[in-house]
Amino acid sequence: MPLSTMQKAQECCKLIYGFCRLPVRISDERSELVVSLPDLPVLWNIRLRPQIAAGLHQLAAKGPILESFNSILLYACISFLDGEERFFLSLGPALLSSPTRYDIERALPIFSILDDRPMDVLSKLVRILPVFDMSRFASLLQMAHLALTGETIGLSEMFLTGQTLFPEEELEQKLEERVFTDRERGAGALAVPYEFERQIAECVRCGNLRELEQLLKAPPVEPDALSGEDPLRKAKNLFIVVAAVAARTVIGGGMEPEAALRLGDVYMQRAETLSEIRDVDALCVKMLADFTERCAHGRFKNEVSEPVRRCQEYISGHLHFDITLAVLAQQAGLTPHYLSRLFKKETGITVTAYIQRERVQEAKNLLRFTNYTYLEISNFLNFVSQSYFIQIFKRYAGMTPQEYRVRYMVKSLSENKKAAGPARQ
Repeated sequence: MPLSTMQKAQECCKLIYGFCRLPVRISDERSELVVSLPDLPVLWNIRLRPQIAAGLHQLAAKGPILESFNSILLYACISFLDGEERFFLSLGPALLSSPTRYDIERALPIFSILDDRPMDVLSKLVRILPVFDMSRFASLLQMAHLALTGETIGLSEMFLTGQTLFPEEELEQKLEERVFTDRERGAGALAVPYEFERQIAECVRCGNLRELEQLLKAPPVEPDALSGEDPLRKAKNLFIVVAAVAARTVIGGGMEPEAALRLGDVYMQRAETLSEIRDVDALCVKMLADFTERCAHGRFKNEVSEPVRRCQEYISGHLHFDITLAVLAQQAGLTPHYLSRLFKKETGITVTAYIQRERVQEAKNLLRFTNYTYLEISNFLNFVSQSYFIQIFKRYAGMTPQEYRVRYMVKSLSENKKAAGPARQ
């Protein structure tokens, strides 16, 4: 006897959990649970915040969604009909990497936890979660979708997002809280003068990379002021302060708060993996160069009209999709022909060139901070082929992806790749 869609979904949950110990759930449109695996006490009193869960369900009703939160947690969601009733199969959370206590603290606002000790509950949950990279997690979502619908999907057909889904005012508040908690966590506050922070912010705002490098060579911090810990820890603590100042500056310059916070997270997490002070210092320079470039883009966006700004924001959030002029025209409320002329007039480049430039910028980050192959990056950013990706990357970066990775990849990743053998092509 053929299985109903609900029976297929339940079997799918059992197989996924049995295979990789990933938490899986089926819920209805009212968020009432139908299936929840594993059935462990640690999961009984913890749920995604209602507004976040509702946002995922709303997107999943349009197509499969893969979501990352704070560059720490991964979720996926598929919508399906059983008869006339809609249900949602949720995969996750999974971890993108082994989290620090600080990472866990930052993840707390994502959840609704019915316990007097929410940090303890989330810490227990994290201990049982599997670690996935984005590519493997996307493959799991593809397999679940195939099992439920009998249809295959590509990355371009998924909603690939990386937002925290917090309201903007809450993100602004969290940034201010982070600046405070970053200074207070660890052994003592960071005694960095306000004038030093002001100079860092001004250099980021004005794009003065040479002066930034000079400031970082001799930061005005007393030897005992950073903490009572070793010099490496002191360098990392200073890195945290600089990252917070840079993030706050680019938000003021027009960069989306979610994007600024995620970018700071990526750099701070990478800094924590380094074992040499000179590597921390080098990464700090790269981070500031990245923030400075993005701050310039933010100022540029503020100078364009509302329809063009909407298109730029849509492009920034959909680099993994097939972005057409027709879709952008719909976002802007203009005809494709008029939008094309307006975009070129206000930005100085065509819509196609702008999309290519933004994809290359994202590819640079993937080349610096991940071990993804060039083919994986090409597919992830929706290039038609690896050869076309290399061609476009060289046009905007002045070098091939391989040359860029050799020159700019964070040292700890390069060493890991050498230890593991030759890089995959």
